This record gives sequence, structure tokens and C-alpha cells, in this order.
Amino acid sequence: MCGVLHYRPSSKPIEAYCHSYSLVISVRSFGTHLHLFPILKSALSRSHFQSNEDMRQAVKNFLRSLGNNFYQDGFLKLIPRCDKCIDVGGEYVEK
Repeated sequence: MCGVLHYRPSSKPIEAYCHSYSLVISVRSFGTHLHLFPILKSALSRSHFQSNEDMRQAVKNFLRSLGNNFYQDGFLKLIPRCDKCIDVGGEYVEK
């Protein structure tokens, strides 16, 4: 196995270290998508993972722990947001 994966918000997202080859891979694009999930960002903050699979499992476990109400509330918020977009003809809308 190759190195350690960990999430460090201060240095932009996930970095994979392969110590045996002195290889560092920084996945910067993950940070651009992480803003969609601030709760997930908080949960993973300062977490360390031994492999990609460990990280995937931690994310799955966290998302499962949120419960049905979390997802239902999110879907219900889409209706007024879509209505707002339709009302302004697709133009940019401030929050």
C-alpha cells in the first residue's frame, strides 16, 4: 500500500503521500466540490486515512448517519429554489 491519505482544510483538500517513491499527489479539484457539503467537510476535518477505501467508507458511514430527514429537507428546498429561478427567467439570483 502506498502512503497515507488525509484531509487538511488549511492546505487544500486531500493529499496522498507515497513515501517509498517520494510521490505527493494533491487532489485540488476535490476542494472545489467540497463546498457543496460543508457538513461533510467538518466531519472529515483533520481525519487521516490509510487508503482511498478507508476514506470512501468514512464518507459513506457519515452520509448514512445523517438520516432521512436531512435528505428530505434538502429535496424540499429544491422546489422554492427552482421556482425562484423560473420566476426570474434563469437570471442570476442573490441568496
